[in-house]
Amino acid sequence: MGGTKGNSAAHVGYGCEMANLVQSWRKQWSITPGTTDPDAPFGIVTLASSGSEGGPDMGAMRWAQTANYGVLPNPQIPNSFLAQAYDLDDPWGPDLGPCIQDWQCCSVKHVTYNETACNLGTGNNPKLCSMACDAATGTTPVMGGIHPRDKKPVGDRLGLAAFNTVYGGTGPATGPTISGCEVQGGQLVVQFNQTILRGDTVLIQPYNATLNMSYLEVMTDPSIFCAEPIQVNLSCRGECDIFCPAWAGGSSITNNSRLSKTDDVGWQPLNISMAGSTAIKADLSPLGTAPPVAVRYAWGTSECCDKTDPDLYVKYPCGPAPCPVMGGSGFPANPFMAQIKNGKCECLAPQECSGPVTSGV
Repeated sequence: MGGTKGNSAAHVGYGCEMANLVQSWRKQWSITPGTTDPDAPFGIVTLASSGSEGGPDMGAMRWAQTANYGVLPNPQIPNSFLAQAYDLDDPWGPDLGPCIQDWQCCSVKHVTYNETACNLGTGNNPKLCSMACDAATGTTPVMGGIHPRDKKPVGDRLGLAAFNTVYGGTGPATGPTISGCEVQGGQLVVQFNQTILRGDTVLIQPYNATLNMSYLEVMTDPSIFCAEPIQVNLSCRGECDIFCPAWAGGSSITNNSRLSKTDDVGWQPLNISMAGSTAIKADLSPLGTAPPVAVRYAWGTSECCDKTDPDLYVKYPCGPAPCPVMGGSGFPANPFMAQIKNGKCECLAPQECSGPVTSGV
């Protein structure tokens, strides 16, 4: 997934290409009069978190898939709808799980069961990987976890989003979408867009708070904020000079060696709780006296199931939609990243999230 994810407002990279792709396909489909509507409804599925492609750049890639508005439809991609898939990894493991990838209890090409390996050599233990192997039988993984096998949750989301966007439905068509945030005392309150919610509520599903697995993170050092660090030379391999372009929140002329090539440096996870029916709040006490300068949620590789559980991907799968912030309708919150200036959120253009925060702490 090399190159620049880009930004449609800056006319660069995939952020522009996504909108142009939709426009070009609509043009081709409607070239014969009386066939397809030139503004035909268009659905987009964001990338899953699994596999080796993208890695922590997944957040910037999903953002670019919406032409950098963070949600569909929008002015660049009108008459469209969105199905988030960042929380829909392969149920038996984003990298095919330990039974196939690590323990080799199952063969990837020929789904067979290695009883010796899966009994851990004792001959008395149950076949630990039998369920994982059974799940792979008949639906063999292809190219690892980059192509999750469970397609039904994606189809369900696409169908509901399409119905409520272009086919007469009046319910929610997407998940909670950030409209603003504000530092209030020792809390950061994140408000979700009530118009987009269409009467839906915001929920926080149980998550491992001991491991801070809320997938909401903040940053306290403004000098290393960057929505997408870019290599100075895109053909470079290995150790490469990088910079943060102005459209990604940095200077377009200054190389910054402190920027991590994985763009995960400086982010600290925080635990969250509800702040009314359409807002959440994050506890800022772990930051001490340092104020937050940026916030993000589910931005990169969001493997929300507790991977410290030894039975995960072995005795049972990771269920769909395991990430914390959800809409009551079943749509997950749309991932977001925003700078925090003067205690309030400012998203990078063209996304807008500087609206009022009505829910207090």
